Amino acid sequence: MLPDFPKVKEKILELLNKRMQVRSTPSLFQEMKRLCYHEGHRHRIIRADGSVVENEFMEASSKITLDLSQGDSFTMEDVIAKVDAAAEEMRSQMARHFYEEISKSVKEVGNAIDAGEKPFTTEMYLEALKKVQLDFYEDGTPHELALVCSPKMAPRMKAELQRLHTNPELASRYNELIKQKREEWRVSVSIFFAPFLVIEDAPFLVKLMGQKWS
Repeated sequence: MLPDFPKVKEKILELLNKRMQVRSTPSLFQEMKRLCYHEGHRHRIIRADGSVVENEFMEASSKITLDLSQGDSFTMEDVIAKVDAAAEEMRSQMARHFYEEISKSVKEVGNAIDAGEKPFTTEMYLEALKKVQLDFYEDGTPHELALVCSPKMAPRMKAELQRLHTNPELASRYNELIKQKREEWRVSVSIFFAPFLVIEDAPFLVKLMGQKWS
């Protein structure tokens, strides 16, 4: 009779499950707050304007197949490779569903901007920012935004956002927009946490994607 190591196998399975969970979750999702639903097949979102959106849960799945005839030559590296391949398939399903739902919702509320096949510009970014509800830290700094684009578009997007550093007019427009968004946020927060103290004209730094503009 061959020896059995149930605790070792249980630990290995636990580690493989954790690896699957981490690698199957798109990187953007890992920074988001999550809610765990233990039952049901639908979820409801109540937006800031009071509108309600209901959707069915989406299932992300994948299969791992092991050929038992190759058991003698199968290694842990082979198992990990199959786990990673399955995780990548699930990650792709979730990311595709997420962006499809975001695109749908943005169009429904009128926040989509049609660039008309023109290349990305800083001006387009500022126009889009007007339509976004921003949250702020206690020191007045806006929460960081995640910009998602294709690898081919990334260099141009980065170059255009650098103009917020080099172009005084664009920097001024950005800071004025952030000031307006901050005031909107203060008003919304005051509904739940009034009264509160606001110190006007205090020096501040605004932060976006890890960069600062004074």
